[in-house]
Amino acid sequence: MLPSGRRKVLIIDDDDDFGRRAASALEGAGFVARFNHGPQGSLQAIRETACDVVLLDVNMPQLDGPRLVRMIRETSSAPRVRVILCSNMHKSLLQKLADRLGADGAIQKPEDTQELACALEAALLVEPASRVRVIATGLLSDPPREASARPSGGDGPPSTRRVSNPETGSLDLVIEPPDLVLLKARGAVANDIGKAALSRMEAWARPRPYYLILFDMSETVDLDAAARDQMSAWARRVPPHAMAVFGADFHIQVVLEMVQRAVSKLTGRPLHRYFTRDEAAARAWLDKMRTGLSTGS
Repeated sequence: MLPSGRRKVLIIDDDDDFGRRAASALEGAGFVARFNHGPQGSLQAIRETACDVVLLDVNMPQLDGPRLVRMIRETSSAPRVRVILCSNMHKSLLQKLADRLGADGAIQKPEDTQELACALEAALLVEPASRVRVIATGLLSDPPREASARPSGGDGPPSTRRVSNPETGSLDLVIEPPDLVLLKARGAVANDIGKAALSRMEAWARPRPYYLILFDMSETVDLDAAARDQMSAWARRVPPHAMAVFGADFHIQVVLEMVQRAVSKLTGRPLHRYFTRDEAAARAWLDKMRTGLSTGS
């Protein structure tokens, strides 16, 4: 039975010396620490230890830290685990990497592992679950492709027919505090795809005075009627202030405009929108919208 308040930390690092010294230092500081050498077996170790925090090295052979972060976030048994990157990388670059991956913090490896406990305590003071990643996957149809076929009994030139194979599509959601929701749709978004992700987003957005959406549709093939209705219903329940979309083709832009107009009419409040091919331009536009909100203009 663990004493009350002792947090369980799993250290994942391919540096055996650092990992063992770090585990010993954290144990001495009141944590319950276990060291896993390298990335192999790390997901199983997370399950076995029921750890509260993963202290994760960034540069490891075979499976590096960024890929392992994504695997941890996509594992249904581990969404509550806080992931903190730990590396010799420059602190500012390490923090940017943590932000991009949805990790909960970043610690530059100290030369003296006795300093690690203080750094970890400071990182854990940040609001937990600072970013949320939910992946919803369903059976979709990939974009129809052209295939050659000769008319029955004819010798003329090939005709064309539409062929589609069942593929997997997804809707990824990442919450970027304090006010931004990142959505990425892949394939043909259909049926209840993304339902779990949007439910989590609604719970996060509901108590906030406003939030913004950055929508990556560079890999989106189509939005079917059910998906459009689902998006419209979500936007009516928790209306975003502004949405920037990048990578969407003309057809999808038209669909999103229809959704936007319906939401604005039914909620009685404007939903500002912006379409571009470039993520940087989309973020720059959202920054301007955020400035207007903060100044009240």
